[in-house]
Amino acid sequence: MDPNRIIQALKGTIDPNLRIATEKDLNQSYKIINFAPTLLQIILSDQVECPVRQAAAIYLKNMVSQYWQDREPPPWRGDLPLQHP
Repeated sequence: MDPNRIIQALKGTIDPNLRIATEKDLNQSYKIINFAPTLLQIILSDQVECPVRQAAAIYLKNMVSQYWQDREPPPWRGDLPLQHP
């Protein structure tokens, strides 16, 4: 995956005039293999402007929050009665 393409799209998310179009582009790009690792490379790169790195971090955080599925049930269930020792 070309990091420069993603960097340009992330720059576009910062510009109010380009935001909607570039968000649509990013929403298509996340389906491509290596998109998330490329975002991580952008986030960690000292050669990329800080606002773009922040946009990449926010996009990655939102992706994880939306698509990550819990593998284990929560440690407690709200429908169980409380038990006293």
